[in-house]
Amino acid sequence: MAVKTTGNVRVAVVLSSSFSNFRLACMGAVDFAQTRPNWALRLVMVEHQHSSDIRQWRPHGILGVFSDDPALEWVREIGASLGVPVVTTIHEWPDSDLPQVLFDDQAIGAMAANHLLERGFRQLAYVGVGQTLFSRGREAGFVRAARQAGVAPRRYVKTSPGWRLPDDTGVRDWLRSLPKPVGMLADCDVHGVHAIEICHELGIRVPEEIAVIGVDNDDLRCCLGHPPLSSVMVPAREAGFEAARLLERLIRGKRAPAKDLRLPPPGIVMRASSNIVAYADPVLAAALRLMQDEARPDINVDDVVRQVGVGRRTLFRKFQATLGRTPFEEIHRLRLQRACNLLETTDWSLGEVAVRAGYHTPKCMRLAFRKQLGVLPDEYRHRHRENMRKFSNPAEGRHSGGLKLQ
Repeated sequence: MAVKTTGNVRVAVVLSSSFSNFRLACMGAVDFAQTRPNWALRLVMVEHQHSSDIRQWRPHGILGVFSDDPALEWVREIGASLGVPVVTTIHEWPDSDLPQVLFDDQAIGAMAANHLLERGFRQLAYVGVGQTLFSRGREAGFVRAARQAGVAPRRYVKTSPGWRLPDDTGVRDWLRSLPKPVGMLADCDVHGVHAIEICHELGIRVPEEIAVIGVDNDDLRCCLGHPPLSSVMVPAREAGFEAARLLERLIRGKRAPAKDLRLPPPGIVMRASSNIVAYADPVLAAALRLMQDEARPDINVDDVVRQVGVGRRTLFRKFQATLGRTPFEEIHRLRLQRACNLLETTDWSLGEVAVRAGYHTPKCMRLAFRKQLGVLPDEYRHRHRENMRKFSNPAEGRHSGGLKLQ
Protein backbone atom coordinates (compact mmCIF):
# COMPACT_ATOMS: atom_id res chain seq x y z
CA MET A 1 0.00 0.00 0.00
CA ALA A 2 1.40 3.38 -1.03
CA VAL A 3 2.14 6.09 1.53
CA LYS A 4 0.07 9.21 0.88
CA THR A 5 2.29 12.15 -0.03
CA THR A 6 1.40 15.70 -0.92
CA GLY A 7 4.23 17.94 -2.04
CA ASN A 8 7.58 16.88 -0.59
CA VAL A 9 8.48 13.29 0.28
CA ARG A 10 9.95 13.36 3.78
CA VAL A 11 12.59 10.73 4.58
CA ALA A 12 14.20 10.37 8.00
CA VAL A 13 17.79 9.03 7.88
CA VAL A 14 18.62 7.48 11.26
CA LEU A 15 22.41 7.33 11.65
CA SER A 16 24.95 5.97 14.09
CA SER A 17 28.17 7.99 13.79
CA SER A 18 30.43 5.10 14.81
CA PHE A 19 31.87 4.13 11.43
CA SER A 20 32.93 5.96 8.28
CA ASN A 21 30.92 3.52 6.14
CA PHE A 22 27.72 4.64 7.85
CA ARG A 23 28.37 8.25 6.97
CA LEU A 24 29.24 7.31 3.38
CA ALA A 25 25.94 5.45 3.13
CA CYS A 26 24.16 8.63 4.24
CA MET A 27 25.97 10.51 1.48
CA GLY A 28 24.63 7.90 -0.95
CA ALA A 29 21.11 8.66 0.27
CA VAL A 30 21.82 12.36 -0.28
CA ASP A 31 23.02 11.54 -3.82
CA PHE A 32 19.69 9.83 -4.52
CA ALA A 33 17.67 12.66 -2.96
CA GLN A 34 19.42 15.11 -5.29
CA THR A 35 17.87 13.24 -8.22
CA ARG A 36 14.39 13.72 -6.68
CA PRO A 37 13.59 17.44 -6.34
CA ASN A 38 10.62 16.72 -4.07
CA TRP A 39 12.60 14.72 -1.52
CA ALA A 40 13.43 16.23 1.87
CA LEU A 41 15.87 14.42 4.18
CA ARG A 42 16.20 14.82 7.92
CA LEU A 43 19.20 13.34 9.75
CA VAL A 44 18.45 11.78 13.14
CA MET A 45 21.40 10.62 15.22
CA VAL A 46 20.88 7.39 17.15
CA GLU A 47 22.48 9.01 20.18
CA HIS A 48 19.72 11.68 20.19
CA GLN A 49 16.76 9.38 19.57
CA HIS A 50 15.04 10.11 22.88
CA SER A 51 14.94 13.86 22.19
CA SER A 52 14.13 13.51 18.48
CA ASP A 53 11.01 15.04 16.98
CA ILE A 54 10.87 12.39 14.26
CA ARG A 55 7.23 11.51 15.02
CA GLN A 56 6.12 15.13 14.81
CA TRP A 57 7.87 15.49 11.46
CA ARG A 58 5.86 12.49 10.19
CA PRO A 59 8.26 11.09 7.57
CA HIS A 60 6.95 9.07 4.63
CA GLY A 61 9.82 6.57 5.02
CA ILE A 62 12.81 5.81 7.25
CA LEU A 63 16.31 4.79 6.19
CA GLY A 64 18.32 3.14 8.98
CA VAL A 65 22.15 3.21 9.05
CA PHE A 66 23.19 1.79 12.42
CA SER A 67 24.29 -1.43 14.11
CA ASP A 68 22.73 -1.54 17.60
CA ASP A 69 19.62 -3.52 18.52
CA PRO A 70 17.87 -0.76 20.53
CA ALA A 71 18.03 1.58 17.52
CA LEU A 72 16.53 -1.13 15.30
CA GLU A 73 13.62 -1.68 17.65
CA TRP A 74 13.07 2.07 18.01
CA VAL A 75 13.00 2.59 14.23
CA ARG A 76 10.80 -0.46 13.65
CA GLU A 77 8.30 0.79 16.26
CA ILE A 78 8.17 4.28 14.75
CA GLY A 79 7.70 2.89 11.24
CA ALA A 80 4.85 0.67 12.42
CA SER A 81 3.14 3.45 14.40
CA LEU A 82 3.28 5.87 11.47
CA GLY A 83 2.49 3.22 8.87
CA VAL A 84 5.59 4.01 6.78
CA PRO A 85 8.25 1.70 5.29
CA VAL A 86 11.73 1.21 6.78
CA VAL A 87 14.88 0.11 4.93
CA THR A 88 18.22 -0.60 6.62
CA THR A 89 21.69 -0.71 5.07
CA ILE A 90 25.36 -1.60 5.79
CA HIS A 91 24.74 -3.65 8.95
CA GLU A 92 23.08 -7.04 8.45
CA TRP A 93 20.31 -8.06 10.83
CA PRO A 94 19.63 -11.81 11.12
CA ASP A 95 16.13 -12.89 10.06
CA SER A 96 15.09 -9.25 9.69
CA ASP A 97 11.57 -8.50 8.52
CA LEU A 98 12.85 -5.20 7.12
CA PRO A 99 14.36 -4.88 3.61
CA GLN A 100 18.16 -4.59 3.69
CA VAL A 101 20.83 -3.35 1.27
CA LEU A 102 24.15 -5.00 2.16
CA PHE A 103 27.68 -5.73 1.02
CA ASP A 104 28.31 -9.09 -0.67
CA ASP A 105 30.55 -10.37 2.12
CA GLN A 106 31.29 -13.68 0.45
CA ALA A 107 32.53 -11.85 -2.65
CA ILE A 108 34.69 -9.67 -0.37
CA GLY A 109 36.32 -12.75 1.15
CA ALA A 110 36.86 -14.35 -2.25
CA MET A 111 38.44 -11.18 -3.66
CA ALA A 112 40.93 -11.07 -0.77
CA ALA A 113 41.85 -14.74 -1.16
CA ASN A 114 42.41 -14.35 -4.91
CA HIS A 115 44.58 -11.26 -4.31
CA LEU A 116 46.82 -13.23 -1.95
CA LEU A 117 46.92 -16.25 -4.26
CA GLU A 118 47.96 -13.99 -7.14
CA ARG A 119 50.81 -12.71 -4.96
CA GLY A 120 52.10 -16.28 -4.76
CA PHE A 121 50.89 -17.29 -1.30
CA ARG A 122 50.20 -21.00 -0.88
CA GLN A 123 49.44 -20.65 2.83
CA LEU A 124 46.40 -18.56 3.80
CA ALA A 125 44.81 -17.54 7.09
CA TYR A 126 41.69 -15.72 8.29
CA VAL A 127 41.02 -13.79 11.50
CA GLY A 128 37.58 -12.49 12.44
CA VAL A 129 34.70 -12.16 14.89
CA GLY A 130 32.52 -15.25 15.10
CA GLN A 131 29.31 -13.61 16.31
CA THR A 132 28.92 -11.16 13.39
CA LEU A 133 27.20 -12.06 10.13
CA PHE A 134 29.55 -9.97 8.00
CA SER A 135 32.57 -11.83 9.39
CA ARG A 136 30.99 -15.21 8.79
CA GLY A 137 30.21 -14.27 5.20
CA ARG A 138 33.73 -13.01 4.52
CA GLU A 139 35.20 -16.12 6.10
CA ALA A 140 33.00 -18.37 3.95
CA GLY A 141 33.98 -16.59 0.73
CA PHE A 142 37.66 -16.60 1.67
CA VAL A 143 37.66 -20.30 2.54
CA ARG A 144 35.76 -21.28 -0.62
CA ALA A 145 38.12 -19.38 -2.93
CA ALA A 146 41.16 -20.79 -1.13
CA ARG A 147 39.91 -24.36 -1.35
CA GLN A 148 39.13 -23.95 -5.04
CA ALA A 149 42.85 -23.17 -5.45
CA GLY A 150 43.82 -26.24 -3.43
CA VAL A 151 44.67 -24.31 -0.24
CA ALA A 152 43.25 -25.12 3.22
CA PRO A 153 43.29 -21.82 5.17
CA ARG A 154 43.90 -21.63 8.90
CA ARG A 155 41.39 -19.65 10.95
CA TYR A 156 41.22 -17.74 14.22
CA VAL A 157 37.69 -16.63 15.04
CA LYS A 158 37.24 -14.75 18.30
CA THR A 159 33.99 -15.03 20.22
CA SER A 160 34.57 -12.34 22.84
CA PRO A 161 32.75 -9.01 22.39
CA GLY A 162 34.51 -5.83 21.33
CA TRP A 163 36.26 -4.58 18.22
CA ARG A 164 39.86 -5.46 19.07
CA LEU A 165 41.45 -8.86 18.98
CA PRO A 166 41.74 -10.31 22.49
CA ASP A 167 44.82 -9.30 24.43
CA ASP A 168 45.65 -12.84 25.49
CA THR A 169 48.05 -15.57 24.45
CA GLY A 170 45.53 -17.23 22.12
CA VAL A 171 45.86 -14.95 19.12
CA ARG A 172 49.60 -14.52 19.73
CA ASP A 173 50.19 -18.26 19.81
CA TRP A 174 48.09 -18.63 16.67
CA LEU A 175 50.08 -15.98 14.79
CA ARG A 176 53.34 -17.60 15.88
CA SER A 177 52.11 -21.02 14.75
CA LEU A 178 51.17 -19.95 11.23
CA PRO A 179 53.41 -21.40 8.50
CA LYS A 180 55.47 -18.62 6.94
CA PRO A 181 55.10 -16.94 4.57
CA VAL A 182 51.31 -16.67 4.87
CA GLY A 183 48.69 -14.32 3.47
CA MET A 184 46.01 -13.32 5.97
CA LEU A 185 42.61 -11.64 5.70
CA ALA A 186 41.25 -9.76 8.70
CA ASP A 187 37.48 -9.30 8.54
CA CYS A 188 37.75 -5.51 8.95
CA ASP A 189 40.41 -2.79 9.04
CA VAL A 190 40.20 -2.56 12.85
CA HIS A 191 41.32 -6.17 13.20
CA GLY A 192 43.82 -5.84 10.37
CA VAL A 193 45.67 -2.96 12.02
CA HIS A 194 45.53 -4.70 15.40
CA ALA A 195 46.97 -7.89 13.85
CA ILE A 196 49.85 -5.84 12.42
CA GLU A 197 50.47 -4.34 15.88
CA ILE A 198 50.61 -7.81 17.46
CA CYS A 199 52.97 -9.07 14.74
CA HIS A 200 55.26 -6.12 15.47
CA GLU A 201 55.25 -6.97 19.18
CA LEU A 202 56.11 -10.60 18.38
CA GLY A 203 58.87 -9.74 15.95
CA ILE A 204 56.92 -11.17 12.98
CA ARG A 205 57.71 -9.20 9.85
CA VAL A 206 54.82 -7.78 7.80
CA PRO A 207 54.53 -8.48 4.89
CA GLU A 208 57.62 -10.71 4.59
CA GLU A 209 56.28 -13.38 6.97
CA ILE A 210 52.59 -12.45 7.25
CA ALA A 211 50.93 -10.33 4.56
CA VAL A 212 47.75 -8.72 5.90
CA ILE A 213 44.59 -7.42 4.19
CA GLY A 214 41.66 -5.73 5.90
CA VAL A 215 38.19 -4.74 4.72
CA ASP A 216 36.52 -1.29 4.47
CA ASN A 217 39.45 0.76 3.15
CA ASP A 218 39.16 3.32 5.92
CA ASP A 219 42.02 5.57 4.75
CA LEU A 220 42.90 6.98 8.15
CA ARG A 221 42.84 3.64 9.93
CA CYS A 222 44.74 1.84 7.16
CA CYS A 223 47.48 4.46 7.05
CA LEU A 224 47.94 4.20 10.83
CA GLY A 225 49.15 0.64 10.33
CA HIS A 226 52.89 0.03 10.36
CA PRO A 227 53.19 -0.86 7.54
CA PRO A 228 50.01 0.67 6.02
CA LEU A 229 47.20 -1.85 5.61
CA SER A 230 45.95 -3.13 2.25
CA SER A 231 42.17 -3.28 2.21
CA VAL A 232 39.17 -4.44 0.21
CA MET A 233 37.00 -1.50 -0.81
CA VAL A 234 33.29 -1.69 0.06
CA PRO A 235 30.47 0.09 -1.82
CA ALA A 236 29.17 2.04 1.19
CA ARG A 237 28.01 5.10 -0.70
CA GLU A 238 26.38 3.00 -3.38
CA ALA A 239 24.60 1.00 -0.65
CA GLY A 240 23.04 4.20 0.69
CA PHE A 241 21.97 5.19 -2.81
CA GLU A 242 20.35 1.80 -3.47
CA ALA A 243 18.67 1.79 -0.05
CA ALA A 244 17.10 5.16 -0.83
CA ARG A 245 16.00 3.89 -4.25
CA LEU A 246 14.38 0.87 -2.60
CA LEU A 247 12.69 3.06 -0.01
CA GLU A 248 11.16 5.16 -2.78
CA ARG A 249 9.65 2.01 -4.32
CA LEU A 250 8.13 1.03 -0.99
CA ILE A 251 6.73 4.53 -0.43
CA ARG A 252 5.03 4.21 -3.83
CA GLY A 253 3.40 0.97 -2.72
CA LYS A 254 5.66 -1.50 -4.53
CA ARG A 255 6.44 -4.80 -2.86
CA ALA A 256 9.78 -5.37 -1.14
CA PRO A 257 12.15 -7.78 -2.92
CA ALA A 258 12.15 -11.37 -1.69
CA LYS A 259 15.89 -11.26 -0.97
CA ASP A 260 18.22 -8.64 0.45
CA LEU A 261 20.20 -6.69 -2.15
CA ARG A 262 23.94 -7.42 -1.89
CA LEU A 263 26.50 -5.22 -3.65
CA PRO A 264 29.89 -6.58 -4.79
CA PRO A 265 33.20 -4.99 -3.73
CA PRO A 266 34.75 -2.67 -6.34
CA GLY A 267 38.38 -3.69 -5.74
CA ILE A 268 41.39 -3.77 -3.42
CA VAL A 269 43.65 -0.87 -2.47
CA MET A 270 47.08 -2.43 -2.08
CA ARG A 271 49.39 -0.87 0.47
CA ALA A 272 52.64 -2.08 1.99
CA SER A 273 51.08 -4.79 4.22
CA SER A 274 50.54 -7.13 1.25
CA ASN A 275 52.89 -5.70 -1.36
CA ILE A 276 55.20 -8.70 -1.63
CA VAL A 277 55.80 -11.77 -3.75
CA ALA A 278 55.69 -15.07 -1.87
CA TYR A 279 56.93 -17.89 -4.09
CA ALA A 280 58.78 -20.85 -2.56
CA ASP A 281 61.43 -20.91 -5.28
CA PRO A 282 64.09 -18.43 -4.06
CA VAL A 283 65.30 -17.69 -7.59
CA LEU A 284 61.79 -16.90 -8.82
CA ALA A 285 61.02 -14.79 -5.75
CA ALA A 286 64.28 -12.84 -6.08
CA ALA A 287 63.65 -12.22 -9.78
CA LEU A 288 60.13 -10.97 -9.14
CA ARG A 289 61.30 -8.66 -6.35
CA LEU A 290 63.81 -7.11 -8.75
CA MET A 291 61.14 -6.66 -11.40
CA GLN A 292 58.76 -5.03 -8.91
CA ASP A 293 61.35 -2.64 -7.48
CA GLU A 294 59.85 0.83 -7.92
CA ALA A 295 63.35 2.34 -7.97
CA ARG A 296 64.27 0.31 -11.08
CA PRO A 297 61.29 0.47 -13.45
CA ASP A 298 63.51 0.17 -16.55
CA ILE A 299 65.07 -3.17 -15.54
CA ASN A 300 65.47 -5.76 -18.33
CA VAL A 301 65.85 -9.52 -18.50
CA ASP A 302 69.65 -9.36 -18.73
CA ASP A 303 69.75 -7.34 -15.50
CA VAL A 304 67.63 -9.96 -13.75
CA VAL A 305 69.69 -12.91 -15.04
CA ARG A 306 72.90 -11.25 -13.90
CA GLN A 307 71.63 -10.45 -10.38
CA VAL A 308 69.86 -13.73 -9.53
CA GLY A 309 72.84 -15.77 -10.70
CA VAL A 310 71.18 -18.37 -12.93
CA GLY A 311 71.23 -18.96 -16.65
CA ARG A 312 68.74 -17.32 -18.96
CA ARG A 313 67.24 -20.67 -19.99
CA THR A 314 66.78 -21.72 -16.34
CA LEU A 315 65.06 -18.45 -15.48
CA PHE A 316 62.71 -18.73 -18.46
CA ARG A 317 61.84 -22.32 -17.49
CA LYS A 318 61.02 -21.34 -13.89
CA PHE A 319 58.79 -18.46 -15.02
CA GLN A 320 56.92 -20.56 -17.55
CA ALA A 321 56.38 -23.42 -15.10
CA THR A 322 55.05 -21.23 -12.27
CA LEU A 323 53.54 -18.13 -13.87
CA GLY A 324 52.79 -19.34 -17.38
CA ARG A 325 54.70 -16.43 -18.94
CA THR A 326 58.30 -15.48 -19.71
CA PRO A 327 60.44 -13.02 -17.68
CA PHE A 328 60.17 -10.62 -20.61
CA GLU A 329 56.35 -10.81 -20.53
CA GLU A 330 56.32 -10.33 -16.74
CA ILE A 331 58.48 -7.21 -16.96
CA HIS A 332 56.15 -5.72 -19.55
CA ARG A 333 53.08 -6.70 -17.52
CA LEU A 334 54.48 -4.97 -14.43
CA ARG A 335 55.52 -1.94 -16.46
CA LEU A 336 52.00 -1.61 -17.83
CA GLN A 337 50.53 -2.11 -14.35
CA ARG A 338 52.81 0.62 -12.96
CA ALA A 339 51.78 2.99 -15.75
CA CYS A 340 48.09 2.31 -15.10
CA ASN A 341 48.55 3.04 -11.41
CA LEU A 342 50.31 6.34 -12.13
CA LEU A 343 47.62 7.36 -14.59
CA GLU A 344 44.97 6.56 -11.98
CA THR A 345 46.61 8.29 -9.00
CA THR A 346 48.59 11.24 -10.38
CA ASP A 347 48.14 14.21 -12.71
CA TRP A 348 51.59 13.74 -14.23
CA SER A 349 52.05 14.27 -17.94
CA LEU A 350 52.13 11.20 -20.17
CA GLY A 351 55.85 11.76 -20.68
CA GLU A 352 56.49 11.71 -16.92
CA VAL A 353 54.32 8.61 -16.48
CA ALA A 354 56.22 6.82 -19.26
CA VAL A 355 59.59 7.53 -17.63
CA ARG A 356 58.42 6.55 -14.12
CA ALA A 357 56.85 3.34 -15.43
CA GLY A 358 60.06 2.30 -17.22
CA TYR A 359 59.23 3.00 -20.87
CA HIS A 360 61.98 4.47 -23.02
CA THR A 361 59.60 6.90 -24.71
CA PRO A 362 55.91 7.92 -24.48
CA LYS A 363 55.48 6.27 -27.87
CA CYS A 364 56.55 2.91 -26.41
CA MET A 365 53.95 3.33 -23.68
CA ARG A 366 51.24 4.19 -26.21
CA LEU A 367 52.05 1.09 -28.24
CA ALA A 368 51.90 -1.12 -25.12
CA PHE A 369 48.52 0.30 -24.07
CA ARG A 370 47.05 -0.09 -27.53
CA LYS A 371 48.29 -3.69 -27.82
CA GLN A 372 47.40 -4.91 -24.31
CA LEU A 373 44.35 -2.82 -23.38
CA GLY A 374 43.03 -1.57 -26.68
CA VAL A 375 43.11 2.08 -25.52
CA LEU A 376 45.63 4.91 -25.41
CA PRO A 377 47.03 6.09 -22.04
CA ASP A 378 45.04 9.34 -21.94
CA GLU A 379 41.84 7.44 -22.74
CA TYR A 380 42.61 4.95 -19.96
CA ARG A 381 43.03 7.81 -17.47
CA HIS A 382 39.75 9.40 -18.59
CA ARG A 383 37.82 6.12 -18.29
CA HIS A 384 39.21 5.40 -14.86
CA ARG A 385 38.27 8.84 -13.54
CA GLU A 386 34.79 8.55 -14.99
CA ASN A 387 34.33 5.17 -13.30
CA MET A 388 35.59 6.46 -9.96
CA ARG A 389 33.34 9.50 -10.19
CA LYS A 390 30.35 7.23 -10.80
CA PHE A 391 31.37 4.98 -7.90
CA SER A 392 31.81 7.88 -5.47
CA ASN A 393 28.54 9.43 -6.66
CA PRO A 394 26.12 6.65 -7.66
CA ALA A 395 23.57 9.20 -8.87
CA GLU A 396 25.72 9.50 -11.98
CA GLY A 397 25.50 5.79 -12.77
CA ARG A 398 26.46 2.39 -11.42
CA HIS A 399 30.15 1.64 -11.08
CA SER A 400 31.22 -0.46 -14.03
CA GLY A 401 34.78 -1.25 -13.02
CA GLY A 402 38.06 -0.38 -14.69
CA LEU A 403 40.19 -2.19 -17.20
CA LYS A 404 41.86 -5.30 -15.78
CA LEU A 405 45.38 -6.46 -16.46
CA GLN A 406 45.75 -10.17 -17.10
